[in-house]
Amino acid sequence: MNMRTDNNVASQAATTTQRGSPDPRARFASAARTALGEERLNRTGATLYSQPFSLAPGDVYILGTNPGGNDIGKDTLKTALTRLEQGTDAGNDYIDAADWDTHQSKQLQSTVKALLHLFAPGRERNVCAANLIFVRSGTLDRLIEPFWQLVDACWPAHEVLLDIVRPKTIVAYGNGDYSAYCYMLHRCKATVVRRENPEKSG
Repeated sequence: MNMRTDNNVASQAATTTQRGSPDPRARFASAARTALGEERLNRTGATLYSQPFSLAPGDVYILGTNPGGNDIGKDTLKTALTRLEQGTDAGNDYIDAADWDTHQSKQLQSTVKALLHLFAPGRERNVCAANLIFVRSGTLDRLIEPFWQLVDACWPAHEVLLDIVRPKTIVAYGNGDYSAYCYMLHRCKATVVRRENPEKSG
């Protein structure tokens, strides 16, 4: 999915990191901790799939659905956020990770790497990437909580992230009703309706 944000929003990107403003990593980590709550923070998962320095104004934002794979040897969200805040995150999951161990996941990794090169040749690591839901699960039907409940819990952190990055384009992917693509599609449609019918908006 390719969603373009308002031009006036994108034009303000340079003001995001003005002197005196909060460190973007600390700002996002704080928002994520508040949004998730203690119980979810103790589950395995990931916030960014890109590296900490990608939390900066940029043209593109990559949005997947949720971290996959098993929990063995994986950080809790609490640990992941501490690493992010300290700038010691291990790397870019799409470029560096070697544990995409199924044919489908390897295809996805290859596709996203190609997209990163297409949108930012030579600057692939600067593209901010995350998942709609931060909690890890092998498949979506193995999520401990209902999909939309987790989306609602994570979205406030995404709002902070989007305010930091202020992308011109959001690339959201996934299949079916329970995906980042579907969520952003419906969110864009709702925004268009509110703008076209302001007198009907709540």
